[in-house]
Amino acid sequence: MVIKINNNLGLGHRRLSIIDLSTGEQPMFNEDKSIALVLNGEIYNYVELKEELIFLGHNFRTTSDTEVIIKAYEQWGLKCQSKFNGMWALHYGTIGNSNYLFPVIVWGEKPLHYATWDNTFLLGSEIKSLFEYGLPREPRLEFLEIYSVLKNIPAPFTFFKNINKLMPGHYLIINSSGVREDKYWDLPVIDENDMLTDREHIYEEFSSLFLNSIKLRMRSDVPLAHS
Repeated sequence: MVIKINNNLGLGHRRLSIIDLSTGEQPMFNEDKSIALVLNGEIYNYVELKEELIFLGHNFRTTSDTEVIIKAYEQWGLKCQSKFNGMWALHYGTIGNSNYLFPVIVWGEKPLHYATWDNTFLLGSEIKSLFEYGLPREPRLEFLEIYSVLKNIPAPFTFFKNINKLMPGHYLIINSSGVREDKYWDLPVIDENDMLTDREHIYEEFSSLFLNSIKLRMRSDVPLAHS
């Protein structure tokens, strides 16, 4: 689905339905249509976040994790990213003041590519979507050696000229002043004195975190396939 939001912004989304099969269509808007969102990914802790947001006075029209993201952004702004447990590449379009925000997953599990070309800012989960707009295919042959060694092109570079890949833990702000990239997350620095040393405690904590991680990831409207 492609929707023209206004003269300056258009959003497109091809959905893989996992959560909220009936009412989770995208792009999704808030009530006054001042915020539009497309999501590639899944927020695993959306149930807990939804309960917190309802307690804070928010109402919901769907059961999707996408709407939870919109409400979280309304409540906490950019700080909402620290609340999410999941894998995601997002596009918020704040229509009123023409500021557009593009956060991306901490580890880059869901990629987000972008380019500025012909007085237009383009972005997409896959590079081929940028080519569909008309962006020229100009390979960067100087990266052949890097690719032959690493089997990938490290962000923020790609194999094509004019196309960048958003760095893990970073987000973009696009407005009349241009494009700005900032970091919102990095691995924490742990002092050696604060490191766990009790082996039994380490095993117990790892087991608890691991099982909770699996439990969160099992949330889905789509039945599991059995062989």
